[in-house]
Amino acid sequence: MKKNKEVEVNIEEQGDTHILKVGKKIVGTVTKLPSNKYTVVIDGEQDQTVKGYHEGYELLIRHWNLFQ
Repeated sequence: MKKNKEVEVNIEEQGDTHILKVGKKIVGTVTKLPSNKYTVVIDGEQDQTVKGYHEGYELLIRHWNLFQ
């Protein structure tokens, strides 16, 4: 049975933008929009609107788990 490795996850705040990092790699960003919605950018390409920071973090982590 394969052991799970511990992974360090960090969130850096830069104004209205939060940057999610796993280890040293940037997974994506969650940015608050003026309309009280949030936009998620993954790998500088995908752009999706969510209702809050936590929903954005979940989306980023799911994406990271699928493609890493």
